[in-house]
Amino acid sequence: QGMRNIGGKVIDNSLYLMEQLEAIQGIRIISDSSEKRLSGIVTFSSDTCSDEKLYKSLSNQGVLCVPRGGGIRLSPHFYTPREQLEQVVDMVQEVSDK
Repeated sequence: QGMRNIGGKVIDNSLYLMEQLEAIQGIRIISDSSEKRLSGIVTFSSDTCSDEKLYKSLSNQGVLCVPRGGGIRLSPHFYTPREQLEQVVDMVQEVSDK
């Protein structure tokens, strides 16, 4: 039961993050969001700024992320609070707008 709850929270966090990032103009989700492929990894890219610029900006603000798979990879965990995910989305929005 415990692992199922943890897994469910990881997927919830990933889906939330994908939904919020997709709402930003110019952001593309690279991760496969089909039900069988969902995981605790969200990879995205921006059409308005380079992945390198996005990665450096997020990293400089303390966000743990890596450039992978043609974009930036985030790995929201079950213990990642919603507020922290919202902060990352705000940071991505800010960099994308510049």
